[in-house]
Amino acid sequence: MKSNSLTDLNWIGSEQAYLNWPSVEKFQHITIGRYGGNIESGAHKNEDGLLVWQSISWEFVTLIDAHNSCDSAELIIATLKEVENSIKEILDSKIDVFFDQI
Repeated sequence: MKSNSLTDLNWIGSEQAYLNWPSVEKFQHITIGRYGGNIESGAHKNEDGLLVWQSISWEFVTLIDAHNSCDSAELIIATLKEVENSIKEILDSKIDVFFDQI
């Protein structure tokens, strides 16, 4: 079963750290805020990550607070994307079989 009007967003702090520059933006009906910290207070990188999938009837959001490097955030997002179709099929399921599939 395919999702209708699915919208995807993924981000990792190594792509855009948002140091000294908070970002707040609307993504469909979800508001997303990203901030890597203040350079003057010692921030020098952002290891966090985010994955959002939306359809008309559901949202799937993964917030990642990684430490030391972005490797774990990248791995989690890559792993979820590998099984993306399976996850979306489950999320598109009827509620009476939804939890059995998880």
